[in-house]
Amino acid sequence: MWGVLVVFLAFTIFLLVEQVRELIFYMNIGWDFSQDSSICLRNYYWGEGSDPQDLMSNKERVLFGRPFIIFIMAAFSACLTSIVFYPENWVKETMDSGVTYHYIGSPKPDAH
Repeated sequence: MWGVLVVFLAFTIFLLVEQVRELIFYMNIGWDFSQDSSICLRNYYWGEGSDPQDLMSNKERVLFGRPFIIFIMAAFSACLTSIVFYPENWVKETMDSGVTYHYIGSPKPDAH
C-alpha cells in the first residue's frame, strides 16, 4: 500500500510542477496559446481515443485538462493516505474480483 501511495503522490507532484512550468511559460509570452510549450505530457485527448481531431488545444490543456487530472490524482492520493495512516478506520474485504476497503469511521470510546 505504501508503494501505491508514493507513486500517486509522486505523480501528483510531477503534474503540479509541470502545470506551474507551463503557466509560467504562457504568462511570459503574454498568454499566447498558439505557441506550444514543449513540456512533457502535453497531449491530452477529449474522449477515449487518440484520434488527432480529439486532441485538446494548448489553452484547453493548460486551463482544463491538466488541472482536472491533478484534482483526480489528489483525490485518490487523499483516499490512499487515509487508508495507509488510519487503517483502524477501514475494513479490508477480499472478494472474487479483488480487494476492497470500506470506511467504518473513527473508533469511539465506550461511554460507560
